[in-house]
Amino acid sequence: LGVPVVASDTPAHRTVIANGESGYLVDIGQRSEMARWCLRLLEDQGLARRMSAAAKERAIEEFGVAPFAEQCRRLYTAEISA
Repeated sequence: LGVPVVASDTPAHRTVIANGESGYLVDIGQRSEMARWCLRLLEDQGLARRMSAAAKERAIEEFGVAPFAEQCRRLYTAEISA
């Protein structure tokens, strides 16, 4: 969506957010830390833009059509070989 992310540090979020690069991960329950990172992104538009761009790039590279198609190809190739 083109916005940087501040999220709880959970295994699921770690798979999609590169902490400090495409967003910030904060320990669960650390509301003041969450607010601090949100405020930093609101105040530093350059940082927010860089993180947004990094997040978009990561989403395309890791979760876009090409990686999905490659995963499908490997799955079907493995099943045919078996």
